[in-house]
Amino acid sequence: MTQAVLYALVILFGAAAYVVALRQMYAGSYRPNAFSRLIWMLLAINSLAAVIATEGSIGAIIFSIVMLTGSTAMSLASIKKGTWQFGRLELVCLVMLALSGLVWFLSPLPLLTLVITRVIHLVGALPTIKRVWRDPASESSLFWLLFTISSVFAVVASGPVAWTAVIMPLYYVVFDGVIFALAVRKRHVKHKLRPAYSV
Repeated sequence: MTQAVLYALVILFGAAAYVVALRQMYAGSYRPNAFSRLIWMLLAINSLAAVIATEGSIGAIIFSIVMLTGSTAMSLASIKKGTWQFGRLELVCLVMLALSGLVWFLSPLPLLTLVITRVIHLVGALPTIKRVWRDPASESSLFWLLFTISSVFAVVASGPVAWTAVIMPLYYVVFDGVIFALAVRKRHVKHKLRPAYSV
């Protein structure tokens, strides 16, 4: 496969994942927290800037752009289709996001900022992990599969580079892959909960 094809697949599968989420939002089966979606969008902006500053691979940059575009679309859609709740989790994530920006402002360490944003994402995603662990049917396995595939193509498209150049897609290969695996395992719980996409 040529690099151009790989880059196109990163965009295709990443965009398809967000289309799945947006369709569920407009169908009324998924109502995200508008404040959370705003935080994820800000996180995506921070992450893209850090990926570029750390000289991330082209695959990682394209992947980050797809994530920012999708996060922005979901954030805008959540204004009408989401809920408005600002709880402790949103506050913690917002404070951590502000601290990561401060670290970057005070020191020339964009890699540290990128790592901090991944920690913020993991903290913010804990409710999703807990939810899908209890009830695999609560999450759309298709969404997580598509985004995992996009992440894999982003890593493959990057070729033999340092791990720091692909830290973004590598993180999502693991994170989304785990959520997908939890979502497709045997359904023991009968009731269904609302999905809570956090990418």
